[in-house]
Amino acid sequence: LQRPASALKEMLENSLDAGATQIIVTVKDGGKALLQIQDNGHGIRKDDLPILCQRHTTSKLREFEDLLGIQTLGFRGEALASISFVARLSVTTMTEGAVHGWRASYTDGVLEAPGPRPTAANRGTLISVEDLFWNVPLRKKALKGVGEEYRHILDVMGRYAVYKAGVSLTCKRQGEARSDLHTLAGASRLDCIRCVWPGGWLGGCTVCVCVCVCVCVELGWLAVGVGGVGRRASR
Repeated sequence: LQRPASALKEMLENSLDAGATQIIVTVKDGGKALLQIQDNGHGIRKDDLPILCQRHTTSKLREFEDLLGIQTLGFRGEALASISFVARLSVTTMTEGAVHGWRASYTDGVLEAPGPRPTAANRGTLISVEDLFWNVPLRKKALKGVGEEYRHILDVMGRYAVYKAGVSLTCKRQGEARSDLHTLAGASRLDCIRCVWPGGWLGGCTVCVCVCVCVCVELGWLAVGVGGVGRRASR
């Protein structure tokens, strides 16, 4: 993990692999103080919570042969383990049809006592990452300012919003009613592009189709007649 955006990428992929159609990310101090992600995916079973943050542990593979047909964005079981070693991590989750949810906290990959506790929850999972790099002072000192780290987070959110068009993604600062990025469930890819890069400079979009030698078709969008774009991340 290099920065808050790195942790967000891993958690976003977990939410998408869980079948989420709505993901809300809340950030405080550029993700240094708080990085929270909430989804409406299938949730985590109580029996899986004790091993949730153990290294090389995943529910995305059941048999060795599953490696031959991987359909998920991740499967190594490293993401939450890595985060739990450098931050204070807590999870609230509920599966379909459950009477209540469960809340658990982790340190250094280990479930904290007294273990999972019953709690009110909605179906899906909410993960809170607090005080990132609290125990790695040199890494924490190397982070950029709050604004710069938040821009990295928005960049990650924007890329996945376009990649997973149709999934509602929202990103906002803690305490703010207005979101800085929001795409609608069921939105087209072009609609998502316009949400991520708003403004008139994207007005002239055209489709570009490229057929490769290996009979692979690539579909993309080109902005025609675009003026100058000040920020490098927007290019």
